[in-house]
Amino acid sequence: RVASAELAHVSTSVHSTIGLDFVGPSGSLGAHALGGRGSSVGELDAATTAIALAAAEEEARGRRPPQKCSLPTTLRFLQAMAKVQAGPYTALRSLMSRVLEQLQELRPHQCFFLLQAMSRLRIKHQKSQFLLQRMSLAWRTLPHKKLIKAANAVAKLDLGSHLWAKPLKLALVRTLPQLSGKHFANVKAITVMELLDDAESITAYLVRAEELKAYVAYSRHLRMVELHTHLVHPELWASLDERIRLFLEQVRTAAEQSSAGEALAEQHRRGRRRRSPSSSRRREAGVAEEGEGVGESDGDGGSGDESDSDDDVSDDELSTPAFDRSRFTSALHEDISRILGGPDLGVEHSNKLAAGPLTVDMCHVPTMTVVEAAPAWQFYVRSPVVTALARRRQELLRAMGFKIVRVPYHRWEALGSDEAKAEFLRGKLPKELLPSMALR
Repeated sequence: RVASAELAHVSTSVHSTIGLDFVGPSGSLGAHALGGRGSSVGELDAATTAIALAAAEEEARGRRPPQKCSLPTTLRFLQAMAKVQAGPYTALRSLMSRVLEQLQELRPHQCFFLLQAMSRLRIKHQKSQFLLQRMSLAWRTLPHKKLIKAANAVAKLDLGSHLWAKPLKLALVRTLPQLSGKHFANVKAITVMELLDDAESITAYLVRAEELKAYVAYSRHLRMVELHTHLVHPELWASLDERIRLFLEQVRTAAEQSSAGEALAEQHRRGRRRRSPSSSRRREAGVAEEGEGVGESDGDGGSGDESDSDDDVSDDELSTPAFDRSRFTSALHEDISRILGGPDLGVEHSNKLAAGPLTVDMCHVPTMTVVEAAPAWQFYVRSPVVTALARRRQELLRAMGFKIVRVPYHRWEALGSDEAKAEFLRGKLPKELLPSMALR
């Protein structure tokens, strides 16, 4: 159930088409498409406010709309909100809690859609594992496309280590040799690291990747799996067939050459913008140039068509202040870098430094110290727990020999002044950096 007053609040975050019916004794009060990707937020607000006022009028006349919503309708609403990754998250968590109270009534396909919604909204619930239990006998009956989507969702929700994830792991391993190139390309790196976590399963994945190499258009997930295998499973890496290792080397080389070409193209574009007075004025006004700041994220990027995509682009990212995307990954990263290199600390560092398929936020190369900004999208909603993606990223960076200094967004935002922020960083940075700071 969504109260009409809260619906107006929801509307400010929604950037896609949502249709809602308020039905009372007199019939339907409205079944409207509340805007679309081409509609403005103002139009969306006006439409939802009109519906809310109509519902209020009916209630004033003694015609109260029904206060209950069916389980399928609730799931459809959650799926719609998850598709655009919109809040308010407290209300959505409450809705999911109510749905999970009806766990015994959920059918397998409804559990699938609920897992999808929880993954996209980054909502991790203490009863999530019971969805795996309900699905334990149904994994092998899912079409390949839905099985991959479910596996991606379970991995992102950090449920891969749970006992009830074992049937999903077995179904995924058995399905790997049968996957088409399109469906195989949608298997995320986090899914391999969380669910295909033994030597036999990783080998099966890499063998299938080599067989379907013509479909590897977006290689970042495969490169992440290669890095994971090399660092976490060195014995497996040493035992891999030479043909597989040669294939992975070719993928890595092609990706590095592509990245170098993109970097040169970006430098050329920035040089042209610097020579253009109008571009300079636009940048000073905080207006992004066309194509500016578009780069590979260390989040969960994806391949495949739009209908198959279940990537995470949260409304937290959409609402962050403007920042230079060619140098920083977030506004939080930009602010931390400013303090780190400022007069109080004076630590020389590189921003957005490539480390294999990963890109670290800030790095002091002489001491191999990485300072990582941890924005809101690296945490589950309303939780201090980092997502499975963020956790695996930290593990890989540590395995590469980096010292990690994490700066969570909520801790940073609580610091009022630049002096307090500098003192906070001074207390977290390793001792190797203290002599260079003492010279300042």
